[in-house]
Amino acid sequence: MSVGSKIRYVRNLRNLTQKELGMKVGFSPATADVRIRQYEYEKMVPKADILKRIADALDVDIAALNGVDFQSEKELMHTLFDLERDFGLRLEKRGSKYMLCFDQTSEIGPYMDYALSSWYKARETMLNPFEENAGGDLEYHLWTQRFPIDLVQEETSRKEQTEQLLVDRCDEIKTQGYKINKVSELILLFEKMIKSGINLEIRSDKKRSAVGKIVACVSIRHSQFLSLHEDMDETNEKADDTAAAYAEYLCAIEYLVGMGIEIEQGTHSFEGETYTDYYFRNSMLSTMVLQSVKKMQEKILAGECEDEDYLYEVSEDLRIFNIKIENAVGA
Repeated sequence: MSVGSKIRYVRNLRNLTQKELGMKVGFSPATADVRIRQYEYEKMVPKADILKRIADALDVDIAALNGVDFQSEKELMHTLFDLERDFGLRLEKRGSKYMLCFDQTSEIGPYMDYALSSWYKARETMLNPFEENAGGDLEYHLWTQRFPIDLVQEETSRKEQTEQLLVDRCDEIKTQGYKINKVSELILLFEKMIKSGINLEIRSDKKRSAVGKIVACVSIRHSQFLSLHEDMDETNEKADDTAAAYAEYLCAIEYLVGMGIEIEQGTHSFEGETYTDYYFRNSMLSTMVLQSVKKMQEKILAGECEDEDYLYEVSEDLRIFNIKIENAVGA
C-alpha cells in the first residue's frame, strides 16, 4: 500500500472524514479536507513532519503509514529475496505448506520472534469468537496500525507495577547507604537472586555489541514478582527472600548507573510474558555476567551449588573480579 492509501485506510478505521482528520492535523477548516484528499490520492506526498502529525492525529505508529507498494507478484518475491539476504528470512517446507521464519542467528532474529509472538497473541485474543476479551476486526486492525505502541505501554506498565511492589524495600535499602565497592559483589548478588528463585535469561546481545565491545543482556520476567505480592510477608520466607533479592538488585543497578557504569534498560514481551531487560554495555560487567553468572545459574538450577567444583569456581570468579567499581567505569 502507498502512503496515501494507508492514510485513507486508517482514517476509515477511525471513522473520520477527510476534513476532521485535516483539522486534527492542524490544517485550517477551509483547506483541511483538500490537503488530506491530495495526500490520499497521491497528488502530494506529505513531508516527514506532516506525516508525523498525521500519525499522531490517527493515533498510530508512524511506521504504519510508510508506503510499500507492490505493483506485481514479482516485486513481492524480490522483496522476500531482499529480506532473506539482509534480515535472515528463511524458507521452510512443513508437509505440503511453505513457511517463512527468521534465522535466530541473524541480527534481527530475536526481535522478529518477539514481534511475531505478539502478533500471534493479538490475533488469537482479538479474533477468537470464543475469547472473553475478543475485540473483533476493528480492534485487531487498529492494534496492527498502532504496533508497537500498545505493546510498549503494556510492558512499561508491568515494569512499573513490579517496581512499585518493591518501592518500600528499595527505600529502606537506600536509606542504609547502599553501595557496591567491587565487581565481585555483583557475583554474590546474582547468586542470591538465583538461589531465591528468580529466573534470569542471560544472553549476548549481538545487535548492541561491536568489535571489542560485548553487551550482555539479563532479562527478568515480571510475572514471577506480580504473582508473589500477596505472599510477601513473614509467613512466606521464600517469597520474601525473592522480593528482597530483586529489591537489592534494583538498588544495585541504580547505584552502578550513578557511578557511571552504562546499563541500558528496556522491556519486551514474548509468548504472553513481559520482561525487563538490562543491557550491560560495560565490557567488564558483561564478561562477568556471560561467563561467571550464566555458568553459576546453570549449576544452581542443576542442584550443584554445594559441590566442590561449584564452590571453587565461585571463589575463583570472586578473585578474578576483585576489582573496585570505580576502576570498572569506562571499561
